[in-house]
Amino acid sequence: MIDRRTLLAAALAGAALPATLPALAAPADTLRIGYQKNGILVVAKQQGAIEAKLKPLGVGVAWVEFSFGPPLLEAISLGAIDFGPTGDAPPIFAQAAGGPLVYAAAMEAGGSNAAILVQKDSPIRTLADLKGRRVAFAKASSAHNFTIAALEKAGLTYRDIEPVTLAPADAAAAFARGSVDAWTIWDPYFAIAEMQPSTRVLTLADDIA
Repeated sequence: MIDRRTLLAAALAGAALPATLPALAAPADTLRIGYQKNGILVVAKQQGAIEAKLKPLGVGVAWVEFSFGPPLLEAISLGAIDFGPTGDAPPIFAQAAGGPLVYAAAMEAGGSNAAILVQKDSPIRTLADLKGRRVAFAKASSAHNFTIAALEKAGLTYRDIEPVTLAPADAAAAFARGSVDAWTIWDPYFAIAEMQPSTRVLTLADDIA
């Protein structure tokens, strides 16, 4: 079984869309796959499984890394990549904006791979304690959806918190320096942060939805 921490050796610098677009040009016989640093595609990439299946057909594979779902889906909409996985919420936001997406498959998450984190000494002990607090998450991501669901479970609304929308790497830095009170995040960022003695898990995604 692949443990989520087996993927932590990879660097966390996700590719922003403007930086990746010039590098996405590929021959017509190349499948351009967008991926994030979690999930089954990371394992497939490491093992060369897709390349092995497509090589007899004369089709190559180009891998393009993204730090979270919305930029990946924007790249699909622009025709810059052909395929890629995201969490539950990004496709909803993308289609609401008119993105021409086709669902190829759906995967059930194995285990709790996302959480709302706080500092170990934080006075926030329950979801209700998030009221009036600065909560960081990536806009239009699965963490965005998770945050809303957690608030609803606590009887709160989106207006009861101060949302701080940041990409994962920026949110990690803000959380580490105490600029935000809580951080909603997924693996591998969650796994790395969870290993820090100063971090406490307020709730897991499995406990919400």
